Amino acid sequence: MRQIYRIMSELLLPGLVCAILLALVLGMSLLPGLGEHMNLPEEAYAAYQDVKQIKIVCDREPPQIVRSGPGNVRPGEKIPLEQIFRGTDTQGNDTKVQVLEIQDGNGNTRMDCYDRVGHTLTFPAKGAYLLKLQSMDAERKTAVKRFMLLVDARQGGI
Repeated sequence: MRQIYRIMSELLLPGLVCAILLALVLGMSLLPGLGEHMNLPEEAYAAYQDVKQIKIVCDREPPQIVRSGPGNVRPGEKIPLEQIFRGTDTQGNDTKVQVLEIQDGNGNTRMDCYDRVGHTLTFPAKGAYLLKLQSMDAERKTAVKRFMLLVDARQGGI
């Protein structure tokens, strides 16, 4: 048994030294070569025509959403969304206005007041309602805006 330990110890030390020297030599010669293979010529993508067009589209102003109708509505009155709010893009073209959310004065969601098919609003009770609206132009640039709408029995707009 002692003889096996002695033979193994005589082989282990030179084998370990040989492995370390081999790893150092290979490491020194391979690592600098790996970096050279990764050098790629740079491409000037900014000179491409489609990049210029995308930059023009992305730099456009988002559409505007404005109140064009009355500032208050009667309870139970069915009123088209386009009669109250209007969306326009930077060139003055009309854009579609979508309702994202409606909240009452207590912060409760009241999307039941909006008819998605007919794009009409009908508020059952008096109060102040917060409408979150979105408009998107032809290049899919969006604008999101919040408006407060008063529902009561008074005549005229605010």
